[in-house]
Amino acid sequence: MSKDVPCMQRWYAHFPGVIRVWLCIYVTVTSFQYLISGEHFSLLTFFFNGGLLLVALLDIARRLESTRLLVIFTILVFGSDWLLKTVLAGQPIIASLTMTSTLILQGWLGYLFLCFAGLNRDLPDTQKKVIWFSWAAALFPALISSFLVVLLSLYLNGPADWKTFGNDFLWWSVSRFTSIALVAPAILFLIEQYESDSGFSDEFFDGHFPLFAFGAVIAALVFFSVANPPGPELPSYSYFLLPVLLVASVRYPLYQSLFVLLLVGLASYTADAIASSSPDELRESGLALAVFLCISSAVVWHMGVLDRERSHSLAYLKQVAEVFQHSQESIIIADSKGTILNVNPAFTRITGYARGEAVGNNPRILNSGKQNRHFYEDLFKQLRAKGFWSGQFWNKRKNGEYYLQRGTISAVFADNGKPEHYISIMEDASIYNEAEERIQTLANYDPLTGLPNRVLLKERFSEAFVHARETRGVWSLLFIDLDDFKQVNDALGHYYGDELLKAVCERLKLHVRKADTLCRFGGDEFILLMQGGAKEAGQLARQLIDAIKPVFDIEGAQLHVGASVGVAVLFLDGDTLGELIQAADTAMYHAKNEGRGRVSFLLNPCKIRCSSGLL
Repeated sequence: MSKDVPCMQRWYAHFPGVIRVWLCIYVTVTSFQYLISGEHFSLLTFFFNGGLLLVALLDIARRLESTRLLVIFTILVFGSDWLLKTVLAGQPIIASLTMTSTLILQGWLGYLFLCFAGLNRDLPDTQKKVIWFSWAAALFPALISSFLVVLLSLYLNGPADWKTFGNDFLWWSVSRFTSIALVAPAILFLIEQYESDSGFSDEFFDGHFPLFAFGAVIAALVFFSVANPPGPELPSYSYFLLPVLLVASVRYPLYQSLFVLLLVGLASYTADAIASSSPDELRESGLALAVFLCISSAVVWHMGVLDRERSHSLAYLKQVAEVFQHSQESIIIADSKGTILNVNPAFTRITGYARGEAVGNNPRILNSGKQNRHFYEDLFKQLRAKGFWSGQFWNKRKNGEYYLQRGTISAVFADNGKPEHYISIMEDASIYNEAEERIQTLANYDPLTGLPNRVLLKERFSEAFVHARETRGVWSLLFIDLDDFKQVNDALGHYYGDELLKAVCERLKLHVRKADTLCRFGGDEFILLMQGGAKEAGQLARQLIDAIKPVFDIEGAQLHVGASVGVAVLFLDGDTLGELIQAADTAMYHAKNEGRGRVSFLLNPCKIRCSSGLL
C-alpha cells in the first residue's frame, strides 16, 4: 500500500493547481455537509453541492480556458460526490448515481446558459446581471435537473400519483435552487474580494463584523432549534431574522453580507434538522425555511448590489468633480441656448469673472471682437456636424486684456439628436503664443538690433523673386558697411559699439519702406532688399549715407561713423540671393577703395544694353 501512495500523488500532481484546489474544497465541504446531515434526507444534505459546483466550473474555465480540463474536473467531482453520498450520507448506490448525474447536468447547464448570455466571466454585481444569473444559472438548471431526478426516481422505484410527483419535484427544485442562490453569489464575491488589491481587509476578521456574523448564526441556531415553529408557521416566524440580514446588507460590503446570509442559511438548516422529530416534519419545515432563505437572498443580494452601484456611482461622481474643480483648463458647461450653467475655478482664474458673474450669462461676455461672424458660424456648423470643435481664438478677460485660448468645444446630444449641452474646455495659450513669438523672433531677427536676419532675408528674397517673375518688377540689393566702426569698438569697447549699431539702425529704418527689407548681415554690415532699379537704389543709398553722417550721442560720447554702399540689381548682377550679395559686396569694396562714404554699382555692361529698360 505504501508503494501506491507516491504513485497516487504523482497522478494527482498532473492536474493544474486550480483543479486540485477546487476538488479539495468540494470534497471537504460536501463531506462536512454529509456528516452533519447524517442519514436525514433534508435540504442540509445538498446545501453546498449545486452552488459550489457552478462556481468551480466558472472559476476553472476563467483561469484555464480549457474545455478538456473542465471535463476532467467534472469527472473527478462526479466520482467523489457519488462515493460521498453513498458512504457518508447513506444513500443507495443507484439513487446516489441519479442525484449526482443530475447535479452535474445542472452545473453544466448553468455554466452554458451564462456563456450564452456572455456573463460567464462577469460578477452578478448589477441589477440586470442578478436577474440573468438567477434565471439562467439557478432557476432553469434547477428545474430541469429536478424534473429529471424525479423521473429517474419514478423509473427506478415504480409509478407514483401526481401529488407525490409534484411534492418531489417541488422539494428537489427548492433544494437545488436554494443551493445556487445562497452559495454561488457568496463564493463568487469572496473570490473577487480575495483577488482584489485590498484582499480581505482587517474589517473581515477584526472590528464588529465577526461579532455581528457570530450573533446572526447564534440567533438562527437558537430560533430554529428552540422555538422551531411548525412548517406552515415557519416562514412568518423566519422574518424575525430578516432585519438582521437587512442590517448586514446596508452596514457591510456585498461580499460580507452574502457571507452572513450563507452562514445563517447553514445554521438554520442545521438547527431545523436537529430539532425536527420526523422526516415528514423535516421535509415540510425545510421547504418553508427555503422560501424564507430564497426571499432573504433576493433582498440582501439586490440591496447589496444597489449599494455597490451607488458606491461606484458616488466614487465616479467624486472623480468627475475633482477633475472639474482641479483642472487647470477653463471649463464651461452651457445649455442648448448657450446660457452658462456652471464654470470651474480655472475659468475664474483665467478670465477674471467669478462663478456668480458667469452663470446665467452667455460666453459672449468673453468676446474679443477679433473673430468675425463667419468664424463662429463655421464653429457651430462643425459642432452640429461632428459633435466637437477644436482650435484656438482670441478672448477678452474681465479687465479688458486680450488672451489667446486653445482647446475643444463638445456638444452633448439628447435622445432626439438635438444638442442638450455644450462643454468648453480651454487653456490660456497666451504664454505659449508669446513663447512661439519669441522663438520666431530669435529664429528670424537679430537679437541686438531687432532687424531681420539672414534666414528672414532669404524668405523675403524668395517672395521678391516670385514677384519679379510674375510682374516683371525690378528689385535691387544694397550692401551697407559702416566706415570707422572698428575704431569706435576698439577705443570704447563693445558696449558703445552695440549702442552705436542700434542707433544706426534707427536712422536707417526711417528711410526704409514697408515693402523693403533691412537686414543685419553681420557685425557692422547691413543688407537692404528694395523694390526698384539702379536709379532708385542709388538715390536711397545716398539718403542712407547722409543719414549716418551726423554725430551720434551715445551716453555723452560723440561718435562719428560713415557708410559705404554697394548696389546689385536682380537679373542684371545675379539671379540668386548669393550672387546678388557677392556682387553688392564687391561693389561696396569699390566704394571703400574710392574713398568711402560712396555708392558703387557692379553692373554687367552687356546685360545693361539688353535690359536698359530696367534702369
